[in-house]
Amino acid sequence: MTHESEIETPVDATTLMPKLAQFAAVAASEHMTNAAAALGVPQSTVSRSLARLEAELGTQLFVRQGRSVRLTPAGRTFAHHVSRAIDEITVGIAQTLDTVDPGRGRVAFGFPLTMGGDTVPRVVRDFHRHHPRVLLDLTQGSGEDLLDALRHNRIDLTLLTPPPAAPEIESVTVQYQYLRLLVPRGHRLAEQRRVRLSEVCDEPFVGFPDSYWISAIVRGLCERAGFSPQTVFRSRESETIRGLVSTGLGVAVMPPTAARWPGVAELELVDADAYREIGLVWLRDRTLPPPVALFRDFIVSRRHQFAGGPGATSVVSPR
Repeated sequence: MTHESEIETPVDATTLMPKLAQFAAVAASEHMTNAAAALGVPQSTVSRSLARLEAELGTQLFVRQGRSVRLTPAGRTFAHHVSRAIDEITVGIAQTLDTVDPGRGRVAFGFPLTMGGDTVPRVVRDFHRHHPRVLLDLTQGSGEDLLDALRHNRIDLTLLTPPPAAPEIESVTVQYQYLRLLVPRGHRLAEQRRVRLSEVCDEPFVGFPDSYWISAIVRGLCERAGFSPQTVFRSRESETIRGLVSTGLGVAVMPPTAARWPGVAELELVDADAYREIGLVWLRDRTLPPPVALFRDFIVSRRHQFAGGPGATSVVSPR
């Protein structure tokens, strides 16, 4: 039987708080002098603080190597949690200040790589005109990357296509965008305005990596047209794909863009489902800070303007 006097009292986290900023600075730089300079305190102060911290925890956090230090395994574990705690406090400070003035603050906004050419810059420009003190941190990526960033609170809102059907996700459709068949100038179909996807069933395709959600949309379109696309080149960049098409290396199915490539013809697809749904997405159980809610509501209230880009329809399903 364990006697009450033998039970160890856990370290009180509140007594460690004054030392955590110094620990985090040293852990990040692994150098006492540099950390002390960044904190604006003498090196001896940092050294004594860390020694007291190790004594209170009852474990060694650093291996000293002159003025440099190296985290022990216990130190790495502790540094991970301290870093997360500081990040949470930083977010809390920002959100607290944002509640005082919703017209200031920061919004981390994500969007697919295929929307960086004209759609998103237009929305950002219009929002900035109305709310110039709200800063927008923009992140581009694949659908999986953006969804992962949203779930881990690295971004606040994101455009996804299609918006995922998941219980933790809230979304609103902002646009249905018709897709286009891209062929090189001089192609046998280049002078036509409207074509069927089956007309290029035997031709090589250029597209995005399989991990990109638009690739699944294109594969589905081709399969419903009666063939599997033979993709010979893949790229993460829309402009690179258009460049490959312009040199005659293949055809592509892409969202339209306001920019025009002289060596590429963009043709309307008459296939009934040749469009993609674009949704604005956020976490259902997360209370959005005021500037984030402001930006979300700005986009939602202007869905018809948002849908004014090339190849876009209203928010009512086009088929």
